[in-house]
Amino acid sequence: MSEYNFVPAVKGMAGARILLIGPYSSGKTYTALTIAKALTNTPAAVIDTDRSRSLAYAAQFDFTHQPLANAYDPREVPKMVAAAEASGADCLVIDTLTPFWSGRGGMLELVDQFTTAQNSKDKFGTGWNLARVHERDMFDAIHNFAGHLICTCRTKIEWVLESDGNGKMRPRAVGTTPDQRQGIEYEFDLVLMLDQDNIATVIKSVVPGLRRGTQIKEPGADVARLMMDWLRTGSQGEQFSALAVRDWAASENRTAAELRNRRAELDAGGYLNCMILAPNGVSMSLADMLDLRITTMTRAEERMRAMAAGNGTRERPAP
Repeated sequence: MSEYNFVPAVKGMAGARILLIGPYSSGKTYTALTIAKALTNTPAAVIDTDRSRSLAYAAQFDFTHQPLANAYDPREVPKMVAAAEASGADCLVIDTLTPFWSGRGGMLELVDQFTTAQNSKDKFGTGWNLARVHERDMFDAIHNFAGHLICTCRTKIEWVLESDGNGKMRPRAVGTTPDQRQGIEYEFDLVLMLDQDNIATVIKSVVPGLRRGTQIKEPGADVARLMMDWLRTGSQGEQFSALAVRDWAASENRTAAELRNRRAELDAGGYLNCMILAPNGVSMSLADMLDLRITTMTRAEERMRAMAAGNGTRERPAP
């Protein structure tokens, strides 16, 4: 029998994966919060790397807030995602991803640190090889968040002259490429490029009704509605909850066989890398937690069998 087993494809109920990119003052934060509010009735969890800019909208939107102001180490992101998961948030907003790339302590600085630490002059062969591991962990944690995900990203700026409609030319900031690693757009289902009039152009989309090149003025609930329609169409089952799996696995009533079967199901569904806060408060992936629980319950069951076998062979005292 082959080790590979193809089964009928079934669309599960996944969360939205949206990236908003644009120059400063293009409304990225407001747009992200507007879409998040329309996607779920519960408060979004916001990781704020933009000097707590999202708090300016705290009176308009209900969300929880985790600020970052001094260092943007990508190694901290899985811990924050696990905390967001543990809080019960159905939507995670990261505003913005850019500092984890080019900010203090971000990927570019991490590469330099690793290169120096290895006494190497080969930044690409040494520094990047070591730093990429942490970047992959960061994006794995982000994209394995069980709910909806909305990220913003600054763009590199170019200035162009355009007519103001009255015969005069005025300078205008135009976003070009995301200030993040090349190809980041391909990791999202929907990518919108915002301009300084808060007009979005669809850069990438798998959502019917949001074709590439479509322009949307002040995107918000309309985008969320089309996204949810696409997510629900043909899907089977309820949206996955890493928190529910954690609580189920933590029960002392689980057997090692049950835990192994559940692990296999999650592996098939691509959910093992979801980050959670374990009952002891340590952030880890579902895979790591289940492996620990399987080991614990296997040892406990072996002890029980050994005790039962010992009781069965022990000589009984004479009456």
